[in-house]
Amino acid sequence: LLVLTPVFKALPLNTLAAIIISGVAGILDYKEALHLWVTAKKDFCVWTTACIGVLLAGVEVGLGLSTAASLLVVFCESAYPQISVLARLPGTSSYVDRKQFPDVEACDGILIIRVASPLHFGNIDYVIEKMNNLRDQSEAERVDCLDSVKFFVLDMSGMANLDSAAARQLERAIVNYRLSGVELCLANPSPLMLDRMSAFGLDAQIGDDQFFVSVHDAVAWYQQRL
Repeated sequence: LLVLTPVFKALPLNTLAAIIISGVAGILDYKEALHLWVTAKKDFCVWTTACIGVLLAGVEVGLGLSTAASLLVVFCESAYPQISVLARLPGTSSYVDRKQFPDVEACDGILIIRVASPLHFGNIDYVIEKMNNLRDQSEAERVDCLDSVKFFVLDMSGMANLDSAAARQLERAIVNYRLSGVELCLANPSPLMLDRMSAFGLDAQIGDDQFFVSVHDAVAWYQQRL
């Protein structure tokens, strides 16, 4: 950079452009782009944004656009988390996604769901709406016993945190469920989640007898009541 740069000063612009294009072509990992297109469409979009931004507007702009695209992907995944309906594997105490294992045993009168994300102001409305839709048979092809649902079991193994807005919304949902004759219990909460719920007063609202170490314990207890 210090010594040889003046040598290229007299070259025509088209020659300099050919040198740059030759260098960029060598570092353009198109095979990775094809792999991302097959395996992860979101990552492919981020890759494309970074590539086009760098080629058309420069390195700084390209990196800035790719960073913004990555943050947008993270926000969307957090705002619309994966919510699974669980059921028991025959002969075991394990509860798995009904989509992944179609031969599982449904629990009559009990709806078990798992949310794979922390609960916060950005996704709590979506989570509660999804729970209501499941209960109201919007996805009856996956849950055969929604007509007789009396108990919600919320598997908290995928939840790492809870903010104040989500706590308020969850408290309202608990009250609404009770008014409609449905009880909500929490299974497998982490110590951090227990502390957060205690700080917001949710443990008193839900009741100490509505917390369970595992989903199987909750289902067994509710089946006795049913």
